[in-house]
Amino acid sequence: QKRQKRGAERGPSASKSNTFVYLVQAIRDYNQNGIEKEFDTIGIYTTKALALDAASDAFEDKYSNGFFVDGKFTEPSAFEKVEDNTNTIRDEGRVFYQLDYEGEETSITLKKIQLDVPFQG
Repeated sequence: QKRQKRGAERGPSASKSNTFVYLVQAIRDYNQNGIEKEFDTIGIYTTKALALDAASDAFEDKYSNGFFVDGKFTEPSAFEKVEDNTNTIRDEGRVFYQLDYEGEETSITLKKIQLDVPFQG
């Protein structure tokens, strides 16, 4: 006999949830080799708009080293590459990206996650 799971619903309403959240993370790679990567969770949000606002605030306040102010890169030529995808990003991907000439990468990412998905072994 299969055990009853804690919190598990039974019957027709036990199908997958249609509830999604958006995970915003900062990723820093200090020498583009993936060995010295740091991951920070900025937050989990119920709407994409809230997630993008948080991504923008976090990038400006903590992760851009002062080179992103009021929604704009202040000195893009100081970097090998910069990206602001806030107007084109769909539900997942890189919101902001900054690569300096020494090889340090900073990304702010967005990921849409469905809640209450049963474990598939």
